Amino acid sequence: MKTLIPLVISLLLTACATIDHGLGRGLIDENLVGIWVGEYKKEDGTRIEWTQVRNETGRYLTFFKVRKASGDTSESVESGNWWVEDHLFHEVNPKWAKAPHVYKYAFYDTGCLSFEQTESGDSSRNRGRYSFTECRKAGPP
Repeated sequence: MKTLIPLVISLLLTACATIDHGLGRGLIDENLVGIWVGEYKKEDGTRIEWTQVRNETGRYLTFFKVRKASGDTSESVESGNWWVEDHLFHEVNPKWAKAPHVYKYAFYDTGCLSFEQTESGDSSRNRGRYSFTECRKAGPP
């Protein structure tokens, strides 16, 4: 199974590279391209872990694993578009939003990034103050 995940990621990145997302907005910050991992713990004890693959065409693919305090787990995959505009990171999943989530971001010397949401777009997800850290995944995908 562990060898299957890198193969799937490689195939999906190749497929995404051929898609014209047609945004026509912002720039791609090459420092954000790659495979990133992060986690977030909600106040109710739910832990959300993810691996996000951002490519140079402005497409992303995120693999989520949610662990509830009760022990229940679920997994999902999300895809969409990303770009940088006015020094802010923008991300939108067109399946559930038309306007992007917008974040301030900053790099750490450790190869990690901090994100702080400034706008939640037209989505009901992640409303209010939301911040998290992602770190570049070491090694090949």
